[in-house]
Amino acid sequence: MADLKLREVALNEQERRQKAAEQVRKIEEKSSPEAERQAAERRATALEATKAREERTRQKASDRIDLQQNEASNAAAAAGKDQGAKQRAQARADKQAASAKEAQIYKDKQQEAQERKAAREQRLREQTKPAAKPLPAPG
Repeated sequence: MADLKLREVALNEQERRQKAAEQVRKIEEKSSPEAERQAAERRATALEATKAREERTRQKASDRIDLQQNEASNAAAAAGKDQGAKQRAQARADKQAASAKEAQIYKDKQQEAQERKAAREQRLREQTKPAAKPLPAPG
């Protein structure tokens, strides 16, 4: 039994030494120039990636602001175009109304002229006085 106990103690001692050696090896690997260079490269890469993300974020914010400004100016332009279209439509309607009014005035004048002509012809027919004698021929 004591022999078994001694073997167990020896085995445990060997395992502790192996673990300690492994720890020392890991510490040496971490502090080696190659590991430090790789860590520096990783930090530099991470820093570049962070800067790139920040730049993309700033660019997107700028694009959003530009888009909002464009939307506002487009809305104003569309409102201006809509207003212009309404004014042109109103002008066309006014012109058509004026045209219709002028046509009615023309029609009324034609009617009055026709009535005057008919009245004149009626007066001439009703006139009992004979027509004047023709002028003597030159001679």
